Amino acid sequence: MLFLKKYFQTILAASAGFIMPIYSLFLATGFLVMMDLISGIYAARKRGEIFSSKKLGKTVTKMIWYYMAILLGYVMQVEFIDDIPVAKITAGIIASVEFTSNLENIRWITGIDFTRVIRDFINKDRGL
Repeated sequence: MLFLKKYFQTILAASAGFIMPIYSLFLATGFLVMMDLISGIYAARKRGEIFSSKKLGKTVTKMIWYYMAILLGYVMQVEFIDDIPVAKITAGIIASVEFTSNLENIRWITGIDFTRVIRDFINKDRGL
């Protein structure tokens, strides 16, 4: 029994050590998903929609799949394509989706279209 305990402790420590470099990607992605959940609930109330626990379950499922995608990207990066930050690119795509969703929810809540404001600011800065 002691052997099994030591074996699982070793596996756990090795796994934790492997994912430590992408821990911040997990935190940032989780933060964006949680902010989307909060803003989504509030926006749904503003639209008169009823909140259900089924939608909360979708958020948990989405987070698991997001983490899996980042982890898969990290495995590709470490084991196959070490000169391309695949995990960071994957997390960046996920972050863009969640950021856009948050901005859409904020538009429903406040009436301010931050997506348009940001786009106009970037285009103005570029002289477009």
